Amino acid sequence: MYVDDTIDRITEEAVEKSSAKWIAPGSILFVTRSGILRRKLPVGLTKSKVTVNQDIKAFTPVDILPEYAYYYSLSVSEQIRRECAKDGTTVESIDTKKLYNFPVSYPSLPEQRAVVSKLEGLLLALDRSVLELEGARARLGVYRMSVLREAFAGRLTGAWRVENRSSIEININKFIDEAREVEYKNQYDEYEALLREYSKSSGDAKRPRKPRKLDIPNKPTEKHESLKWEIPEQWNWSQLGSIGFVTKLAGFEYTKLVDYIDEGTIPVIKAENAGKRGFKPTKFSRVNKDTVLNLPRTDLKGGELLVTFVGAGTGDVAIVPSDKKYFLGPNIGMVRPYLDVLPKYLQYFFQSPGGHQMILATIKSVAQPSLSMRTIRQAPIALPSLLEQHQIVAEIESRLSVAEVLEREIVVGLERARGLRMGVLKRAFVGGLLTEGELNSISQKRPVPPEAE
Repeated sequence: MYVDDTIDRITEEAVEKSSAKWIAPGSILFVTRSGILRRKLPVGLTKSKVTVNQDIKAFTPVDILPEYAYYYSLSVSEQIRRECAKDGTTVESIDTKKLYNFPVSYPSLPEQRAVVSKLEGLLLALDRSVLELEGARARLGVYRMSVLREAFAGRLTGAWRVENRSSIEININKFIDEAREVEYKNQYDEYEALLREYSKSSGDAKRPRKPRKLDIPNKPTEKHESLKWEIPEQWNWSQLGSIGFVTKLAGFEYTKLVDYIDEGTIPVIKAENAGKRGFKPTKFSRVNKDTVLNLPRTDLKGGELLVTFVGAGTGDVAIVPSDKKYFLGPNIGMVRPYLDVLPKYLQYFFQSPGGHQMILATIKSVAQPSLSMRTIRQAPIALPSLLEQHQIVAEIESRLSVAEVLEREIVVGLERARGLRMGVLKRAFVGGLLTEGELNSISQKRPVPPEAE
């Protein structure tokens, strides 16, 4: 409500020597030029004298209580944003003339005081409810992280391992090596089949490329090693690049080979689809099947691990849905496992506090955070047997399912509270807040004008 402190400051002398002007306490501030105006119109009330820049306009009430004017402005802020928007500007702006001419209606000062008093009591109760709901939501977030931390230290499946010892005593690293050999052999067999087809084709055909040996990731860094934690003796530390093929859509491919078309049949997955909690459907761009044929390694079949490698969501992971084919778009990497590993296990591991730190251990942050495919391959991962992966995922989901139901209820409660807040504000300024008895009481307390005596 009150604007009583700022990051930037100015001296009295600077105000005197510039075009800046002091804004009196009790003035209403409107943001009139900002990208935030796409979503809402910020409104503030000054508690002390301030100056403003060119993106803010001030209104000093006369014959209106500052608090009443502030709450009134909030109640009509969406209407102001809609009706006073300036056309033809690159940055969202409010037309100052339209803002100054926006109609304001108000009752007598005693009624204004009564409205503000009752309004503040109701809003205070709503704000307390919102704080309680947000606190409960934060505690659920802490609980979620605690469950994931326990899961990947092996503590959720300790008793299960004792009961199933004979079924999980395997050499996981040997299993990974064998899976990589099978993967390379499959790639080579496919290459030889394509080569036979090529030998029968005309001279215009493109010769198939011989598969490279599978990438071997760089050894974990010292930081990676320092982040590792104690895991059960039946588990092994491996690396993403050891258990799967890691790739992205390269820049030259994106600019030269990818065309988005409305009638395309294959949706394109981008960084926005990997959220804090996994895959987020969006309004997808689309490509046609020829694009996929030109870039077969970015053809997603479902079950691959997605990793955002640039921007604010760097390190966020998700699993590609298996409902249809997708195409790997910009700013997001893909890990397609060589061996039989549970996709949900990979997602939960890198969403856990320790796993998320692992994938961000080599992050670069110059203009914006980023990871390379090399550093994604390098990320360590704690691997149990496939059987125990299933058990871990089941243990996680049995605990988080109740928390997710509670969180959905909290989100509904928060939305309801925000709706009630705006509803109370609107009622206050159409005469629906004060009861008839309260209005009569105000009327009786008014001083009698001299001419009426």
